[in-house]
Amino acid sequence: MPLKARHGALLYSAQTTQGTAVTPATAAGIVGYEVTSDADLRRIDTIGQAGALFFKPGVSRVDFDVPIEAVQTAAILQRAIRVSGEVPWTTFGFGYVEDSGTKYAWQVQDCKVNRLELRLEAGGLLTGSVSGTGGLITDLTTLSPAQLTPTPFMSYEAVLTKDAAAWEAQSFQLTVDNQIEVQSMIPGTAPSSFKRGWSYQTEGPLEVSGEITRFVKSGVDLQADTLADFTLALTMTDIAGGGSPNSIAVSITGARFGSERLRIAPGGDWLATTPFVAEGISIA
Repeated sequence: MPLKARHGALLYSAQTTQGTAVTPATAAGIVGYEVTSDADLRRIDTIGQAGALFFKPGVSRVDFDVPIEAVQTAAILQRAIRVSGEVPWTTFGFGYVEDSGTKYAWQVQDCKVNRLELRLEAGGLLTGSVSGTGGLITDLTTLSPAQLTPTPFMSYEAVLTKDAAAWEAQSFQLTVDNQIEVQSMIPGTAPSSFKRGWSYQTEGPLEVSGEITRFVKSGVDLQADTLADFTLALTMTDIAGGGSPNSIAVSITGARFGSERLRIAPGGDWLATTPFVAEGISIA
């Protein structure tokens, strides 16, 4: 029979070292997922023949995208934040459980979250996504659906500040891009597993960016000789779900506004949208 959302399961676990999987055991929350195992199949042609001579598998990889419909805790967001300059390794489990109880799943080890997105609209839920690349994929027959206890965060549970001063906004968006490059090497010794796999995931320059939409101008002269940096802080505290003291603290350091868009339409709101870039970020 067709399978529905109720059959799906997604768990993950922190992984200490590359090449050593940890059985996925932590619930991801209110999420979906799209995961693709790619054999990087290569077509090889030759003269004197119209069809392919060979199809040879290339460097295999697994790409994943996990939309977070409603953020409940900081845990899965922290998988995108660098520790001592590196994004932590994660083992993911993607699968489903039939109504009969039969389980089918993939365990994907050596995953790194390359990109994190967070979005908060006035009157709405804190939403987001994490995406990236993994390595060796194996069958997993122990994956079971699991949920998180804390309730999702609503916008009225947020406090947004700029240099510790109140900064009321209509919407807030944040993107963390680790610019991870998946790299292959000529092996020094023959690999025992993941034989067609990549060798490293190397972090590139950290890019932190976003934008804030308000009903008033930012007050920053973007044509001035110098542009001051500042710290943005978005703090979410559960006040309505009985999950106190559950909270999320996003600290964006070395931020600068680079442009500002003003817009209004007949019958609509007057809005000022100010994109920003930043030097660093932490999530606690």
